[in-house]
Amino acid sequence: MLENKVRFISTTFKLKHEFEIANCQLPIANSMCTQILNSYFCQMETQTHRYGRTEAERIVESFLHCNLAKEKYTHAAHILAGFYLYCHHGLEAFQLMEKHIILFNNSVNTINSDDSGYHKTITYFWINAIGQFAAKFDSVSFSDESILRIYDSPLMDKNLPLNFYSREWLFTKKARREIVEPDIKPILKIF
Repeated sequence: MLENKVRFISTTFKLKHEFEIANCQLPIANSMCTQILNSYFCQMETQTHRYGRTEAERIVESFLHCNLAKEKYTHAAHILAGFYLYCHHGLEAFQLMEKHIILFNNSVNTINSDDSGYHKTITYFWINAIGQFAAKFDSVSFSDESILRIYDSPLMDKNLPLNFYSREWLFTKKARREIVEPDIKPILKIF
C-alpha cells in the first residue's frame, strides 16, 4: 500500500513537472489547464503532506536558510513558513516573508521579475489571512494543534485569493510589484 502511494506521488510530481514544461509551450491552454491542475495539486498536497510541528519546523528552517529543495516549497510549506514567522515576529512577518521568498527564489534560480518569482500582493494577502486565522482561533504558537488546524482551514486552498481579487487584477505587473487593493471584496474578513 505504501509503495503504491509513493509511486503515485512520484508519478504525480513528474506529471506536474512535465505539465509545467508543456504549459510554457502551450500558452492558449494555460488558463484552463492551470486552474484544473492547481486545484488538483493543492488538494493532493493537503492529503499527502501533513507535517507535524517538528517536520514543519525543519521545512521552514530549510526555507529560511535557502537550502530547501525547490520541489518541497509547496503551498503548504509557504503557509507554514508564513505562520511560523507570524508566531515568532507578529506584524514583522510580512517584511520577513518578503525577504525570505526573494532570497529563496534567488537560491533556486527563480527570477524575481515583473512576470515571475516574488509577488508582493499575494504575500500580503497570505500574511493577512494567517494573521486573521491566528486571531480567530487564538493560535499564535507553532504547535501541532495549530498546524493541524491550518491543514483543515481555507489557508490550504491556494486559490483563496481569487475570492477577493479577479485573476486579471491579481496577476498584473502592478500587483506583483506593489500591494494592490482587491477588486472583488475587501480582505478585512478572510476568516
